[in-house]
Amino acid sequence: MSNGSALPIALIQDFQLGNEELNKELEKFVLEEMKREMGRSKEQHSNIGGWQSGRDLHAKVGNDTPYNLALLKLFSSFSQPIMQYVNACCVKSNIKPSKSYDWSYTGAWFNVASKGSYNAPHTHPLSQISGAYYIRTEEPLPEYPFSGRIDFFFEGGDNHFFPKPGTLLLFPSTMLHFVHPYYGSGHRISLSFNLSNVHVLEA
Repeated sequence: MSNGSALPIALIQDFQLGNEELNKELEKFVLEEMKREMGRSKEQHSNIGGWQSGRDLHAKVGNDTPYNLALLKLFSSFSQPIMQYVNACCVKSNIKPSKSYDWSYTGAWFNVASKGSYNAPHTHPLSQISGAYYIRTEEPLPEYPFSGRIDFFFEGGDNHFFPKPGTLLLFPSTMLHFVHPYYGSGHRISLSFNLSNVHVLEA
């Protein structure tokens, strides 16, 4: 998956969650949501072109929304990878080693990339760990070999990924990253999120 330099401690980790049927359901909901929001002011952050939902998806879990159950399943699928990630990086993050951790979501949002859209270099301030989960992607075409590639920069090197559907990437929120312009035949859909207050879950 990664084609860049290896980090001494794997501060960027990828997990293959699958979620094939769930991804199809989420894709339908995301495109319907985007269609409903057309004509309203866009969320504009690092995204240049494309579309982002509001950043409160984590707060909608448990509410009466059309995609509540799908979101609940998706966030549930993140729990074990996040615990594995924190355990692997706990020393670097000044967190005690443990079998169980807890955290708070401080933002979660859908990203839909259309042809030519990209994400400028950015970090995720005021958070500890960030994640990107991929719902729909396409293999890059020969004429656009970097299409949709996500690049991370750290002291002494860089890592890059061509995520497939069902991939979850976890990384420090302070790590600079960007996404190359996307040139696929359909939309590229992902969900991004931020975590803070990561701590040992006491028995």
